[in-house]
Amino acid sequence: MKRLFLISLVALSVVCLSLCQLARLKRVRVAPGPVKVTVMEVNSSTGVNKRSYVGTVEASKTALASAVHGGVVQRMDIVQGQFVDTTAILVEISSSTLENTYKAASAALRQARDGYDRASKVFASGSISELKMVELQSRLAQAEASFSAAGAALEECRVKAPFAGRISEVFVHCGERVTPAAPLFSIVDERSLEVVVAVPEGEVSDICERSGASVVFPALGNSQVRAKVKSKALVSNTLSHSYKCSLRLLDTPSGLMSGMVCKVYMDSDVIKGIVIPSDVIKLSSDDRYVWIVDEDSRVVRRQVTVGGYSGRGVIISEGLDEGDRIILEGMDKVSEGITVRIGGVKAEY
Repeated sequence: MKRLFLISLVALSVVCLSLCQLARLKRVRVAPGPVKVTVMEVNSSTGVNKRSYVGTVEASKTALASAVHGGVVQRMDIVQGQFVDTTAILVEISSSTLENTYKAASAALRQARDGYDRASKVFASGSISELKMVELQSRLAQAEASFSAAGAALEECRVKAPFAGRISEVFVHCGERVTPAAPLFSIVDERSLEVVVAVPEGEVSDICERSGASVVFPALGNSQVRAKVKSKALVSNTLSHSYKCSLRLLDTPSGLMSGMVCKVYMDSDVIKGIVIPSDVIKLSSDDRYVWIVDEDSRVVRRQVTVGGYSGRGVIISEGLDEGDRIILEGMDKVSEGITVRIGGVKAEY
């Protein structure tokens, strides 16, 4: 009986030792390998500092057609977005007052011309004095002037486009009564599109006429064109303390329309420094930094100073040296001091 108890105790001890060893094996974890990253070796370069603004496409040549005389809109041959030239009558206003005035002036002209013609035939015989002849001639001139003015007033009721362009807005409809100076329609010349931006007063001194800029149009698939500063306002906006600057497009993208919003990157000045992608810069509460891989393949946090922006990225004025390897890919998996494995090196991004 005692022997059987000893055998059972030994067997139980073996089982316990086996279970402990198994638990110890389960707690063992395979150490992960170094994080794989892609780096870029930075080099000093010269970049153009670009300041960005939000711009709006506007037509430099616009016009608002208004009624010269009051009356009823008898004819309206335009719709919004229609292209028109300067030959067609777009709006015709009917005015009974002007029509009656024209008829009266026409009758007065016929009477004055008939009286002058009759007097001219007998003037040579001396039947009519020279003073009377001058009076008849003066009446004829007055009648001709009145007739011409009445005809011009009627012609002003037939409104044409001041220049070839596209109708941007229509303010009246056929059958509607309008008063003098009432707006009829507005027209824009799509061949004179320009970009207008509001520049803060602290930056407007860096912009001069004929300065260059890059303009990006999100509505046109982010198409980009170059532009030149055409004019700069001399008086600021009293509310926003900004100055209105107009830019002339060197090329007009297909489909560009007035009112489109664009992004304007103004060429400001040339800065010498290191250009890196903007998305590799990390922000903390008090500084900006990037992740660097040192000679021992360890990650180092390096504080940097941004000196400006270029068309290729961010210009770093302080914090980086030529030959430094900054992490482009895999930066979210690293922390300072860990060892990494470089999977690729890019000379440029």
